[in-house]
Amino acid sequence: MVGTATVAGFRPGPAAPAGRRRLEDALVLAELLATRVDWGAGGAEYEGRRRARVEHVQAMTDRLSRAARIPTWIRDRILPVIGPRTYRETFEPLTEPVTTG
Repeated sequence: MVGTATVAGFRPGPAAPAGRRRLEDALVLAELLATRVDWGAGGAEYEGRRRARVEHVQAMTDRLSRAARIPTWIRDRILPVIGPRTYRETFEPLTEPVTTG
């Protein structure tokens, strides 16, 4: 899991974000398995720790897809205004650490 995520995470292009998320998934899962005696409860805790971040990425991807459908002449005029704010809204939450250790 880590090997595949590492290769994809450091490649430029569309595979990079998915690779980074897989690497984050592996780190969170490893931390849970290393610090829990009851591995059976780890699945629910893993999902709880990952869900908000994954939903945020999905929402931002949907937002980008909708923006891509805006006619170019409109998008080119509004992007300089809304672009910096949208960038912060997209990436600032992703600067939070994925592990607690």
